[in-house]
Amino acid sequence: MARRGFTTIAEGQVHWRAAGQGGVPLVMVHPSPFSALVLEPLVDAMGADRRVIAPDTLGNGDSCPPAQQVPEIADFADALCRVLDAEGIAQADFYGAHTGARIATHIALTRPERVRRIVLDGFGLYTPEALDEILRVYAPAITPDSHAGHILWAWHFMRDQHVYFPWFKRDAEHRYLRDMPPPERLHALFLEVAKAVTTYHTKSF
Repeated sequence: MARRGFTTIAEGQVHWRAAGQGGVPLVMVHPSPFSALVLEPLVDAMGADRRVIAPDTLGNGDSCPPAQQVPEIADFADALCRVLDAEGIAQADFYGAHTGARIATHIALTRPERVRRIVLDGFGLYTPEALDEILRVYAPAITPDSHAGHILWAWHFMRDQHVYFPWFKRDAEHRYLRDMPPPERLHALFLEVAKAVTTYHTKSF
């Protein structure tokens, strides 16, 4: 099982999951609004023969929020590089999924000396019309309320992520051809989404 820890940067503490030792480090960057928990099986597997670290990006999981009110991908990339500096990682292989793919790509483009190899999983390329819809609908601003509507939203958002893409297009054309994860896995991922429910809408895609 992956070990867990925190690294302190200017914004506060950044939580991470890690496994293995030695070799060229592998940095794994998760999709939003989840956390590195979604990558834990890969962290464990890849850590068999190398050092692997998977931080929770700012505002997700157990990491502190970003300093910016509306952070850009560049802000997440900069924070990740400062975490890696603190962990003594000057160069690494990178794996990024969805938002994580954008963060990893930004690092590769702006700080190529840090990236030996890169794997992108689910890098979204949208038409202008589709991007406008994604930005308007995909991540609405959610405010906690006394009727727990924010909790219900987080559960259905997380569940529907495993059934449709994008999650708000609930029809056969946009349905995944795969099984639903077991309830225990859904519960664990729901908790990670709930942690970011008030900040997810500020993040860049």
